Amino acid sequence: MERRDYIWVAIRVFGIYLLIEMVTVIPLMVSAALQTCQYREPTEALLTHLRAATVSHLVQTSLQVLLYGLVGTYLTFGGTRLFHWICPPEDRR
Repeated sequence: MERRDYIWVAIRVFGIYLLIEMVTVIPLMVSAALQTCQYREPTEALLTHLRAATVSHLVQTSLQVLLYGLVGTYLTFGGTRLFHWICPPEDRR
């Protein structure tokens, strides 16, 4: 295998890794969503703080799922622009 082949495989493997990371974050996102629903009407300052914390955790995990999913899918099923940026095509004259 040549250097270009190793780079292509590394891009694909990193894409698969990101997709696996996305799957591992999904339970955290569901848990944060359920906790947010549990604190629907906060009456005390502590409950207000807990609700704010769970909402921020929900947003964080949702963004992780979105980012890992998009980048992982791109790297796994495409990635040609990144590949050509890392390893430019040779000039053939």
